[in-house]
Amino acid sequence: MNENKLFQISIKGLVFNDEGKVLLLHEKKGVWDLPGGRLEQGQNFKETLERECVEELGVKCEVLDKTPFFAWVAPDNSDRWRAMLCFRIKLESFNFKESEECVGYDFFDKNSLDSINLVPQTKDIKNWL
Repeated sequence: MNENKLFQISIKGLVFNDEGKVLLLHEKKGVWDLPGGRLEQGQNFKETLERECVEELGVKCEVLDKTPFFAWVAPDNSDRWRAMLCFRIKLESFNFKESEECVGYDFFDKNSLDSINLVPQTKDIKNWL
């Protein structure tokens, strides 16, 4: 079977500030993305987000939704299609540890997303904000 016809499943966290802006992480390679990552075999959505927040940010999260709050499909920068399932989360703090996937963070509204280098598979978030 052609691997390019298979979907990767990414589980992403949504953190909104009081102004309704969404949290994005600035990665070492210069791109911005939502916190979260790929679903691993044997993990459920909640476990995936909990693991990814600790790996990327060094903080724990509480998953607030039982089902995705936003969802879409899109190709990544290697032209592999991903199913993006986004759940609202609450982070225990914003005292993040630096990692490959987080050297900084900021909150963005729909109108400011075009001014940053957002990873391709996350660009559709502006259709949901």
